[in-house]
Amino acid sequence: MATAQPLQDRVHLFRLQTLIIDGGTTVIRNIIHQKSSNVPFNVFLSHEKRAVKTLRSKNTITKAQYNLLYPQGGNLPSVTDIDLTLATCLLRNLNSFGLNPNYNWSATPQQADTSVEADLCRLRNTRNDIAHMATTTGIDQATFQIKWKEVEQVLLRLNNSVPNAIPNLQQELDEYKNNPLDPEAEEKIEEEIEKLQEMEKNLEIEVQTVKKEFEDVKGNVKGVEEDVAAAHRKIEELKVRTITGGNLPLAFLIHALRVRYVQKICKKS
Repeated sequence: MATAQPLQDRVHLFRLQTLIIDGGTTVIRNIIHQKSSNVPFNVFLSHEKRAVKTLRSKNTITKAQYNLLYPQGGNLPSVTDIDLTLATCLLRNLNSFGLNPNYNWSATPQQADTSVEADLCRLRNTRNDIAHMATTTGIDQATFQIKWKEVEQVLLRLNNSVPNAIPNLQQELDEYKNNPLDPEAEEKIEEEIEKLQEMEKNLEIEVQTVKKEFEDVKGNVKGVEEDVAAAHRKIEELKVRTITGGNLPLAFLIHALRVRYVQKICKKS
């Protein structure tokens, strides 16, 4: 009996992971399909390539995600190939999907806000909470019931936000909650969680790299500015010396100093 409750708590965690990842992916993929005017996914992506390239250049999506959308070798991407993270990212960032471009995605949604944008935020926040919970700890019964109801309501609202909602979604969600556990499904969900955590880690590394490169550039610029300031001071000193009795012409001295300065900058570069 000592291990029964921890085991049940882990079952709660697994079922919530299934609800968010499997249920959420199904719902978001259907929204993308309908909001892309039901054209083939590869055709839609060809129209949005510039916008997707911008997402890649900003490290909003990873190189692997970009390659999934635009595979080499003539393979055609399908909406069924993209996971929940990438699907949500596209839905949020591509203007053709029609979401509010001024929505504050970093804020916690107000309880009364049941917009698509707010529900996407709620789904993301709960997914992140679950992803950072240790699978050996799990979730107690009370927390499980609260979280389940919140996510279930979000998925049902999102599903009903498009004309052709997924039929029998409620029944599918009930099966996630009550069906016997499938060891293979559990392994798949844990792999998805690991992929999400790895992607977040890689994105953080890329962000830190960009920050370091920016700081290096700032340092180089500051060094050049200091050299220019020093050169100006030398020129002023030479002006004073020449005017007060120096033997060399002022123009010659300034030219010589400029040559030395240019040589110094060239060596640095």
